[in-house]
Amino acid sequence: MCLWKIIQDRYGVSDKAGAAIASAVLEDYRIINIDDNQNIIDRYKVRRARDNERKKLQKVQTESHSLRGLYFDGHKDITLSILDNRTQPVVEEHVVLIDEPG
Repeated sequence: MCLWKIIQDRYGVSDKAGAAIASAVLEDYRIINIDDNQNIIDRYKVRRARDNERKKLQKVQTESHSLRGLYFDGHKDITLSILDNRTQPVVEEHVVLIDEPG
């Protein structure tokens, strides 16, 4: 059901519609029958699964892009910038991004 959660989020399928489609597919392949209520997928099961998948993806994304430090030292840089088709000096704030090597 992992791929199903991602596809459902990608195309904006609601929880209720996703549960109905998933249950219909399982019934078509005779994995479940309409009388067996235990294995039918309801919208709350779909919602929980989607929330868990989003949390996993967020955790992976934040772990892979960890920002160690962003510092402002108060220094002002004079940078040449093109304004109105002319090159003019512009004062910009100095920003330092520090990341641990490796």
